[in-house]
Amino acid sequence: MTEKSQASNTFDIKMVLKLFKPVVEDCLLLDTPVVNVVVCKIKDKKQTSRLVQECNGKLQIPTLQHLKRVHREDILLYLPSEKNEKCLSELDTSGLDLTTLRVIKVASTTPKTRKQFTSVNSLWPCAYHEDKYLEKLLSNTLFSSRELEEHCEWMTEAIRAARRSKIQVGAVVVDPSTKSLIAIASDDRTAHPMKHSIMVVVDLVARTQGGGLWTVRDGDFVFKDNVKKSSVTHSKRDQEGIEKPVGPYLCTGYDLYVTREPCIMCAMALVHSRVRRVFYGTESQTGALGTLVKLHTLKDLNHRYEVFK
Repeated sequence: MTEKSQASNTFDIKMVLKLFKPVVEDCLLLDTPVVNVVVCKIKDKKQTSRLVQECNGKLQIPTLQHLKRVHREDILLYLPSEKNEKCLSELDTSGLDLTTLRVIKVASTTPKTRKQFTSVNSLWPCAYHEDKYLEKLLSNTLFSSRELEEHCEWMTEAIRAARRSKIQVGAVVVDPSTKSLIAIASDDRTAHPMKHSIMVVVDLVARTQGGGLWTVRDGDFVFKDNVKKSSVTHSKRDQEGIEKPVGPYLCTGYDLYVTREPCIMCAMALVHSRVRRVFYGTESQTGALGTLVKLHTLKDLNHRYEVFK
């Protein structure tokens, strides 16, 4: 490859990486769900405080604690139901204009993003605490130019590994804290059905920690000299049964770059190996990090990692 074509290829990869999007749970991308509530105008503003106290006592709405009780001249009374209508008769309604009773839509849950908040807050004021990291994530402004260049370099390594494989899939594991390559592997499932590039590269990482199962083949590498001591360690019992720390637990704190979206087996392997972030190139019909499912967003997992595609 000529220097000109190499430069062009690098530029193209950088352009792709700038378009990388975080793969997040659907609830962050969808509109906040809404629910019907009954509201009424307050005709005597001097009684607003009393009305709020009475409503909070006799017309409690536990599921809508994120909403303000009063908005301008209106007060939120109750969720539409026969039971709540009977409760209204128990209130001192002298400060209400009952002729203005009406049903409106409000946010049924607390908005999680600024975009969601802007949308539902126009319906009825609600509580919202901005997550600045999440907003950067969703707006694709999380990474600096230098960080994008680094992602480009590591994805380039994964592409090179893919070219050595009949399946054309490659993966690398990187320690972002030291900006060092830990392991690199090509897909070898033609030799063994489980030897997807991710399974192989995780096995190579285990090799740096005294483990590993498969034989290293030509083109796959581990970089033990790049493995630093970590504050997150796993333990191994000695002959006397005493547990001693022996280094970082598999991929804890590490990033993984892979040319193709991981399947369910590989995605779960990354959960168990405690990887920090996953960057993948092309989508896959069997992909588990965005196509078939967003496995990394499941609440019941005991470890979750970030994903970018």
